[in-house]
Amino acid sequence: MYAQMPGQWWCGLGFMLNTSNLTDYPTVYLTLEVDPKSQRRSAIIEAMKKICKQPEWKGYELDDSKAWSRMVLGRSLQSFLAEEDHVAAIQNFFREALDELSEIKNQYPLLPWATVGAVHIAPTIASVDDDDEILSSGYESDNLVTV
Repeated sequence: MYAQMPGQWWCGLGFMLNTSNLTDYPTVYLTLEVDPKSQRRSAIIEAMKKICKQPEWKGYELDDSKAWSRMVLGRSLQSFLAEEDHVAAIQNFFREALDELSEIKNQYPLLPWATVGAVHIAPTIASVDDDDEILSSGYESDNLVTV
């Protein structure tokens, strides 16, 4: 799932492959990324650098003015598989990541946080009951949820 925000930056939440090796486990993540052409780039990068001082956040290309720069809060999918209920553990990670994003928004209220247009939704983990019956898929047929 991702949301485009004003100031030519975006926020994403989901799974990503970090390498071209398809046998590697994907990363479960929350990311914020800014366009090198963003007029708000310097303020966004300054905030990202401060946030990335926290050990759970990693910054990428924060000093390269010609690159898309990003910060990521993520864990390997493999680390969740040892959990008794790995689906619940991943859902909990997403909840905690969104809570942390909310705290960041409160700490940096002058950054351009509003979404532009729509939040784009991709298929997500289904919610199931005790009998493994699907309650909801978390998928919007047109892949868009307007905000």
